[in-house]
Amino acid sequence: MNQLIMKEHVRDVNKKMAFVMILLMLISLVSAILYKMPTMFVLSGVDVAIAILAIFSSYKRKYEISTSFIICIYISLSIIGTLTGSESIYLILLPLSISALYLNMRLFLSCIALLDCHTGRS
Repeated sequence: MNQLIMKEHVRDVNKKMAFVMILLMLISLVSAILYKMPTMFVLSGVDVAIAILAIFSSYKRKYEISTSFIICIYISLSIIGTLTGSESIYLILLPLSISALYLNMRLFLSCIALLDCHTGRS
């Protein structure tokens, strides 16, 4: 019973994160067009691929945990790419809060380790 509740929770969070990934894709496309940055088109394509994976896993009821790891790691890596100085260090809280939504300790600790590898360097 408890396993079923947690799987349903992860499935719901994956659906919501698929919506967030589609919003990120739209923002990436708009900024790619406005600032003439072709690399943003690639990032929006990755956003679409991850959103499709999240939607597919929620409807097929398979790979929910793997999808949650992929979503959190991708958002962590995209945030690491935007860190420019000490004033943007609060952006790190975004992937941490997303990983906390899943209520999975391994996912949360892996997200912390990934972000710590980048921010631990001086």
